Amino acid sequence: MANPEIFNLFPEPVASYSLGREFTNPEKNALLNQEWRPSEGNQISKNTFVLRKKNLENIREFIRLSILDFGNKIYNFAEVDNSYQGPIVKDAKLYITQSWVNKTMPGEYHHQHNHPNSIVSGTFYIEANDGDMIQFAKPGNDISPWLFTPKQWNMWNCASWGVPVASGQLLLWRSHLPHSVPPTKGPNVRHALGVNTFIRGTIGENNSLSGLSLK
Repeated sequence: MANPEIFNLFPEPVASYSLGREFTNPEKNALLNQEWRPSEGNQISKNTFVLRKKNLENIREFIRLSILDFGNKIYNFAEVDNSYQGPIVKDAKLYITQSWVNKTMPGEYHHQHNHPNSIVSGTFYIEANDGDMIQFAKPGNDISPWLFTPKQWNMWNCASWGVPVASGQLLLWRSHLPHSVPPTKGPNVRHALGVNTFIRGTIGENNSLSGLSLK
């Protein structure tokens, strides 16, 4: 039998960006100097707008530009021609809403969840151990009526997929995607900045009764 061609319809993107340098001492102090509250399996900063802090201007700009790149590549926002009621709109852009720090001690974890009221979410790794990862789950797999045991796991038969992470790395994904952190095995505390986003500008089309202007 000839090798068939398999089409990967509706793939789920997870993008990786690298800061490409070490953190400065003022940056690290601003990120790690937090008041903490309990979360499920680890701790989370009480401050949920961390990127507004002083000394994080360059980090915020790196994350902002990465989010814009992700939005342009994945959503490829179009010019919206609502000219019969105004000019052509070109201003649809993602922007950061909230940002917080997760603190995970050795042996701790973070429960599976997604991010409501956000379009693109991400994690920026401040301090990570060798072998640390984030685990993504296939949406809807928990209600699947079938459970098969494969000879080997692949992108079609798996229920979850682990992505290795490193300090200075930013991962971005669409906010509905379930994800979790397995129990950490390294000797050091893992610190990671989480971000949510929303959109400004005009989306949809007036002609199809889906036009929406967000400021």
